[in-house]
Amino acid sequence: MVQILKKSCYQVILKLKGTRKYYSIDNLCASFGYTRQAWYSHLRSVRLHFIEEQIVLERIIDIRKELSKTGCIKLYKELNNGFLQGHGISMGIQYRAL
Repeated sequence: MVQILKKSCYQVILKLKGTRKYYSIDNLCASFGYTRQAWYSHLRSVRLHFIEEQIVLERIIDIRKELSKTGCIKLYKELNNGFLQGHGISMGIQYRAL
C-alpha cells in the first residue's frame, strides 16, 4: 500500500508541474513530504529503468529473429550469457504459477 501511495504522489507532482507553471518543484514536493533531491532521484531511476528495459527488449527482438520458438527460460539464459552483465543490468526471471 505504501508503494502505491508513493508512486501516486510522484504522478500527482508530475501532473501538477506539467499543467500549472506557477507551482515549483519545492512546493509540490514539500506538500507531499518529499525533498527536491528525492524527486530528482526518482526521475533519474525511472529514466534508467526505461533505458535498461529498451536495451533488453531490443536484444530480445534480435534473439527472437534468430530463434523464433525460444521459450522464456532459454531466452533468459541467452540474455544472461554475458549481455546483461556487459551492460550492467541485473534482471531476474519471474515464474508464474498456473
